[in-house]
Amino acid sequence: MRHRVILFPLPALILCLIKTHTMSNLTPHLKKLNDQFTGNPTPQNARQILEEYFSYTDPAAAQQQLWELTHGTITNDQLDAQTGSQRSDYLYFYECCSMFIAAVHYLYSKPQ
Repeated sequence: MRHRVILFPLPALILCLIKTHTMSNLTPHLKKLNDQFTGNPTPQNARQILEEYFSYTDPAAAQQQLWELTHGTITNDQLDAQTGSQRSDYLYFYECCSMFIAAVHYLYSKPQ
């Protein structure tokens, strides 16, 4: 099945989201990590963000939250009429993000 959604490489997409959305819900510590990363991305501050993230969640919990967001979006009657193709694109994005979360956790958990 061919999807019409434009997919950026996930790290680029995440960096784009970090740079374009306000992060008012972040703790001061996370805000500082985010500012350091967006101001001067380095492997060290990227690893600090991963360390912080995986200290409070695991891949299964992250995937569950992502599923709840996806499910809520594709079943929301308040959104403009969604086509089957649009819903399929959301599911495809969910599956890609799920793989991304699992892969990042694996790489992060490996000894250096």
